[in-house]
Amino acid sequence: MFSRLFSKFGGQLGKIYGGGILTTIGRYAGRMLGSYLDHINHEPDEYYKFNNIKDSFSISTAAFGQPIPLIFGRARVNGKIIWASQIKEIQQYTSEEKYFKEPKFLHISQVKNIRHIITCEYYVSLALCLCEGEITEIARCWANEQLLDLKDYNFRLYTGSEEQLPDPILGPNAPAFRGLSYIVFEDLPLRDFNNSIPDFSFEVVRHAKLVSASHEPSLLPREIPKQVRDDKLLPTEDLIKSIVIIPGSGEFVYDTIMQYKTIHNEYGAEVSRQAINSHNYYNIADSVHNLNQLQLTIPNLEWVAVTACWFGDSLDISTCRIEPCIEFNDPYVSYSEDWQVSYYSRSTAKPISRDDRGNPHYGGSANDASLLRYLQEIKNRNLKIMFYPLLLLDVPGKPWRGHLSGVAGAMRNFFNKPQGYNEFIIHYAMLVKDYADSFIIGSEFIGLTKIREESNFPAVDELINLAGIVKSIMGPKIQISYGADWSEYHHTDGGWYNLDPLWACEYIDFIGIDAYFPASRTTDSIISEEELSKGWQSGEGYDYYIDKDVKIPLSPEYAWKNLCFWWENQHRNPDGQITPWQPKMKKICFTEFGFPSIDKAPNQPNIFFDPLCADGGLPLYSSGETDFALQHRCIRAFIEYWQMHEFIENMFLWCWDARPYPAWPHTGIWRDSRLWEKGHWINNKFGTNTLAAIIQELSEKCGIDTKHVSVESLDISVEGIAFDRHMSVLDAMNTLRIGYFFDIEASWGNIIQFIKRSSTNLQNIDNKNLVKFSANSFMEQTIITPENIINTVALHFISRHKDYSEGYCLVANENTSCMSNTVIKLPLLLSDSEAKKLGQLILKNAASEDKIIKFKLLANALQYQPSDFVTLTHNKQVWHLRITEIKLLGLVLEFTAIVDDTTNYHI
Repeated sequence: MFSRLFSKFGGQLGKIYGGGILTTIGRYAGRMLGSYLDHINHEPDEYYKFNNIKDSFSISTAAFGQPIPLIFGRARVNGKIIWASQIKEIQQYTSEEKYFKEPKFLHISQVKNIRHIITCEYYVSLALCLCEGEITEIARCWANEQLLDLKDYNFRLYTGSEEQLPDPILGPNAPAFRGLSYIVFEDLPLRDFNNSIPDFSFEVVRHAKLVSASHEPSLLPREIPKQVRDDKLLPTEDLIKSIVIIPGSGEFVYDTIMQYKTIHNEYGAEVSRQAINSHNYYNIADSVHNLNQLQLTIPNLEWVAVTACWFGDSLDISTCRIEPCIEFNDPYVSYSEDWQVSYYSRSTAKPISRDDRGNPHYGGSANDASLLRYLQEIKNRNLKIMFYPLLLLDVPGKPWRGHLSGVAGAMRNFFNKPQGYNEFIIHYAMLVKDYADSFIIGSEFIGLTKIREESNFPAVDELINLAGIVKSIMGPKIQISYGADWSEYHHTDGGWYNLDPLWACEYIDFIGIDAYFPASRTTDSIISEEELSKGWQSGEGYDYYIDKDVKIPLSPEYAWKNLCFWWENQHRNPDGQITPWQPKMKKICFTEFGFPSIDKAPNQPNIFFDPLCADGGLPLYSSGETDFALQHRCIRAFIEYWQMHEFIENMFLWCWDARPYPAWPHTGIWRDSRLWEKGHWINNKFGTNTLAAIIQELSEKCGIDTKHVSVESLDISVEGIAFDRHMSVLDAMNTLRIGYFFDIEASWGNIIQFIKRSSTNLQNIDNKNLVKFSANSFMEQTIITPENIINTVALHFISRHKDYSEGYCLVANENTSCMSNTVIKLPLLLSDSEAKKLGQLILKNAASEDKIIKFKLLANALQYQPSDFVTLTHNKQVWHLRITEIKLLGLVLEFTAIVDDTTNYHI
């Protein structure tokens, strides 16, 4: 290129200075200079560039002898390559022309330079080992620590079943890898990973399979309470039969077909198009994927309560209008299906109010057609439906509908006017009559139902009329009720049984209660199962009520937690009249019950955590720390207690969200995701394993027949644990013992017992049976000095809230000053607060176990076993002991025990 340019330039320069030979010399000199520049520039007029990095790839594969992870619950595992194809190279050819303008006085055309570029794109097919099968699903995937959307790639998941077939891409002689879960990526585009093979890791869900014990209880060396043998081995989610599905708002949140949003520019041209209700790697509607997750999590599910929301715009019933609302009405946005609710369309419906950043405070009301498709999908799964319309208040502070109030004279108009309450309920009664098995006409209108006009309650009369209308629409086979607040169903502050006319009317089929009864009033971070079980038959709302922090005795007829008394007796109003309610007239259904996953949840389970909501907050005395374990225990205790009562017909747990995990809550698509951690939701908080099932599977792995294994007392939920190193089964069990406080006993018959500490009854030792231990004493006492007692625990664990990275918690006993400490590494999935409680529990037990006691009993004392908790009274001192060893010495038994307390083992 330069030789031509400078040749012409030199010729023109020679011509200026006289022409002739000078022109020839100038042209020659210019060509020589240009050739030199071309040479050092190495750039021909036309050349080829070839980009190829194929030889730089390296693959990290699984090696012989490496352990295959064994997980229970949820865990994050690294993918190990067990098969890989050759790197596939696809070449792409492009040409590029560049022009250089020469000076006009040269009178020549532009100089052209052509580049031919050959670039390569690389693809690889991989099979990655995950863990032992059979897994339930992969929830999330990371590539080089970045969250990966699997739906963008061609993959096949093998769960590790014993029936799985080989993947066809592995070749005709490939093994099926049965019992091993693995994932195959076909033609993975490496351009997405900077042209390198990424490091994959996966959030995996796997359940241990509980085997029903076949040994006879009579073979056990101790008696396990019957209720423990019956269902204590089941995880909490297996006890759940009915659940409420929210959010109830979200224009297409329930749709079972994929809906799309298209954005146009000002000229009507399409700018972008995206699915608005598909955030899962199966490329199906979120609601369908979510129902799959629901039934995997709650295998014994029978009923779902589907919520649907309209919105009120005032707390005053005289001005409140009720109507469905939309999220957006943008002229540059169109949807694949028109939104329609009742006679409202997108052009006529009111948009939801917005915050100061322009975000809507709620999702829009669910599209009618979408809702019907969702109900049909639920019926196809053989589930029963309770349809649950919910009124939300779109006013500042997002207050609870229980705050709706006004004058008695405005009540009739509130219910019957256009854009009144009846219009809302009647629309859904007509819409869902062919799908619903039960229908709720309203809930928690405590501010309205307590308004009294002499001895009459206008809102209750209107609800009775509405129930009659709904019954006539839906027919006699559909059960109708009202979901009363736990503080509303019973009586008003003045002692009037205001809802009794509604409960007794012919249109109501059962008593509906949103049962958020307080079960405790504790300031202690550790709440035992015994406290929870007793909490619904004692304390606040049963024995007393609280007025300005003063406990005032409560008689049974006004004790709202005493459902049995209320159900079995007639009710008398303050005017002396007996109400229409007749004893045992109708069964009770808990239309809602639930607990947040937060510290002190049973103190006030009706408090919903939301800092932006006027009624949101923390339960009484709560520190605000997340506590998933407490939520599990509260729900379990609630179900176990109330299912024993004949008057309880059904219990709907609040709540399950229709948005699928992990898109909700881990991707930030929805602004309420921040509330999940401490909220009432059970998505991704349940679906765990019981410790009993884990122990059974570990026992099977070392060849122990489950007939010889007793795990009846290990009714403990384990959310996640990962064994990814070489270890013996005994080491694995000892790891679990550190976190869950149980003992192993194999001293009788042919049964190995795994016994949760404090699960057996406390036994008293008759000191008359004591045999002298020495000439002068019946006991030998060894005191453990403070410097030998653990004072500090450094606990390493798997952090639930940090994408399964290593968590660390340092817990010190502030009551002592010694420096004895220990480091504990547990492969358990915990929150920071749960790890802190575990550390405190370890220190608490270490501090209390400061004495070793030895004593002897006559050899006929065979009822005692190692791990038993006993009380021993000697010299007017009472000892609480845990037996650790028993030796037979001739005609006596020598016991070794440590000072312990049965209340020390509740995390």
